[in-house]
Amino acid sequence: MNSTIAISGNAHHSEFSVGIIMLKTSFPRLKGDIGNPETFRYKAQYEVVDLATVDSVVTSSKIDEAVFEGIVAAAKRLECRGVKAIATSCGFLAPIQARIQDQIKTPFVASSLNIIPLMNTIFGIHNDIGILTFDQSKLSPLHFNGHYRTGLHIQDIDKEGAFYQAIKFDKRELSYQEAENDVLNSAKKLVDKHKNLSCIILECTNLSPYKNEIKRITQKPVFDIVEILDWLFKASSDG
Repeated sequence: MNSTIAISGNAHHSEFSVGIIMLKTSFPRLKGDIGNPETFRYKAQYEVVDLATVDSVVTSSKIDEAVFEGIVAAAKRLECRGVKAIATSCGFLAPIQARIQDQIKTPFVASSLNIIPLMNTIFGIHNDIGILTFDQSKLSPLHFNGHYRTGLHIQDIDKEGAFYQAIKFDKRELSYQEAENDVLNSAKKLVDKHKNLSCIILECTNLSPYKNEIKRITQKPVFDIVEILDWLFKASSDG
């Protein structure tokens, strides 16, 4: 079974709308997270895929075909409702980008990791890129769609911290301050170990609420999936 949730964000009279394919989770989605409609300046509609849990999706191997089919069905339902772009709520879904896009006509973004070719072009393939991820042990070359290379430096979140524990075990409560401390500590480790990063990409969509603070402490350009959707909004709107 899949659940449909249609929610209006800060629409501001815009006809642009996004469809978000959600994992089945209960942990808090703070403003800035793709799973919170208040993150957007436009309408957001959500489809929850019940088989898509953190454990079934955050994996170093190919996701189960039943999970994939649930995501395809959700994408098609969102497309039928007329959304202008579709994204998922987990960066570990990067490998399904082409398979989903083959089945719909609407612009689709499975993961922020899919902008790596663009970052290579803009900053140069000789420059390093930082990847801040939920779980480094599960992030494999499979998730880079043929663009894994030397110079991609990956840092994950402390597995004993509040942020990781809340997501991994789907807790209904999460201290913003404790989560922010976890995220910023990981971001600092990333830049301390790799001094010459050209930019940072947030694989995990749950990192987005802390994006401005990550920029502040790292002094690096920081990209996430919400920003990619904003690009599509700006490109499609006249205001």
